[in-house]
Parts: sequence; structure tokens; C-alpha cells
Amino acid sequence: MMSCDMISVLAIYIIIMKKIVVFGECMLEFAPMASQQYQRGIAGDVYNTSVYLQRLATELAQVSLLTALGRDAVSYNMLSQFQAEQLNTDYVYRHPARTVGAYLIDVDSEGERSFTYWRGQAAARETFALVSDKQLSQLIEHTDIFYFSGISIAILAQSDRERFWQFVEQLAAAGKQIVFDTNFRPQLWPDKVLAQQAFQRALKLSTTVFAGVEDLEQLAMGECFNSVAMSLKDYAIDELVIKHGEHGVQVIEGEKSQFIAIEPVANIVDTTSAGDSFNAGYLYARLAGSSASSSVNFASLLASHVIQHRGAIIATEDFAPIQASLNTLMQG
Repeated sequence: MMSCDMISVLAIYIIIMKKIVVFGECMLEFAPMASQQYQRGIAGDVYNTSVYLQRLATELAQVSLLTALGRDAVSYNMLSQFQAEQLNTDYVYRHPARTVGAYLIDVDSEGERSFTYWRGQAAARETFALVSDKQLSQLIEHTDIFYFSGISIAILAQSDRERFWQFVEQLAAAGKQIVFDTNFRPQLWPDKVLAQQAFQRALKLSTTVFAGVEDLEQLAMGECFNSVAMSLKDYAIDELVIKHGEHGVQVIEGEKSQFIAIEPVANIVDTTSAGDSFNAGYLYARLAGSSASSSVNFASLLASHVIQHRGAIIATEDFAPIQASLNTLMQG
């Protein structure tokens, strides 16, 4: 029988556990190895964030994926990998005819990467065609934080996108925290005007925004810290995190604005997932009660480790010592 003190601790633990739902696409990743060989893995912008966030925040949150896979062997293998990362897969839907997308990474001598995609057959594009109204209502009830990106919006068929917006509007009306990453891929949009309209709608609904200067510059929404801040000042964003690569990060909360410098990384191997892992580290640190500046420092350190490895996701066994050092930083 548990003591009163143990029951109290358990009750507090249950109360503070956050239910985080991440929407988007996970794909097969072919990352370059030695001698023109490629290693197969799985990745995708929001998936990368969800993996690192779940690894870090096991005691603070349960991360769920909202996406769709096929019914083929590749999809079943991907689902098994989701579960191996301790991600909740209750909201992973199965498409009867589609499968998963794929991409191949090429990395130059500076560690910068370029991608070749095959994603037209991806089941994730029709996620919101597979979810019933009842399931969406239950999902709203069981969500504390909803995370999505510019890529998440872009992959949806135009006919399903409006249903997605209705869902996000319901989340906002229910007072949920909505986190948007301005990850912009121009090749996924038929024209820039449609992308601008979608991003504006996302910004109106979001409480926390990770704004990449390079993303928004392509959408004529700013080309530096000041211009991005001015461009987004009329949106009701509680926490705006403006990221500008090695130039640093600016965090704006209401009337408070602060700039945090980023320490450059000398040994860059592969920048894949740099921004995705940064977002995970920042969200985790904020969940743990850290200040905005401390959260940026923590997130930057995580991203610095990620870009010194090949591929988007560091292997679990290789990540363990990194996580131990990150935990030491957090406790300090």
C-alpha cells in the first residue's frame, strides 16, 4: 500500500505531464556514408523534433505522432521504430493504398546538405482524410501542446488543408498551446502567394513560433531579426523565437526582447535536423522551467551535437552520453 506522501508525489507527477501532439510526415532517409554508400533511416522535420523531445522529456511529457502510414512492410517497420522511440502511436492512421515518402541527402565539404525527394505517394498527405470528426474531438481533449511546421501544411492536399485549419482553430479556442515552426520548402508549394496565405493563417493561430529568418525571407516576411520582428508584431504570439543560424537567436515575449549569441561549431559533419533538434531542446528546457536565454543555450548545445553526426537522428546508444551531459547542464 502506498503512503500518503507517495500518493501526493504521484498526483503531482500526473498533473504536470504534458500531452504533446506533433503533426507531419516521417520519411525514409538515405544519408551518405563513406565510398558513395547510403545508410537507411527514418526522419522528417517534425519527426526529428518529436524524437529528441521525447528522449529528453520522458518524465515531463508524452509525445504523440499525428500522421499516416501505409499497410506495407516499410510502413510497419517505420511504426515499430516510432514505438522504439517511446512515441505514442495512437494517432498514426493507416492508408489502404499509399505508403511512405523518401529522400536522399547529399552533403558538401562544409557540411551543408541538399535533398532529393520522392514523396508523392506518402500516406501522410491524406492524414486528415483518414481521421473522423469524433477522433479529432477526442484528440483536442487529450492535447496540451500541438506542434506543426510549414512542411506539415505544405504536404496536405488542398481539399484536406481546410479541415486541418478547422482542427487548429478548435485547439486554439480550447486554449491549447500551439507551436509553429516556419520550415519553408518552396518546391512543396504551387506558388508563393498560397504559401504566404497559409503561413499567415498559422501565425494567427499560434502561441509559440520558431521563426527562421531564411524561411521568412523567401516569403517576403523579413530578412533580419528586426524586420522579422516587425513583420510578425501584429500577430498574438506569446513567445517568438527568431532563429538566424550562426548569427544568433532573438526571443520576444510580449514587450520583452532579448538576443542570445550562438557559439559556432568547428566540426560540422551534417546540418540535417539542426533546427528540428534546436526546437526540441528549447521546448524541453521551457517545460523544465528554464528561462528563455537558458533554453536557447541548451537547445544550441543539443543542435551542436546533432550536426556533428551523420543523418537526422543520432543513434540511441550514441545519444546516451550526450543526454547525460545535457542533463548535467540542465541541473546546473
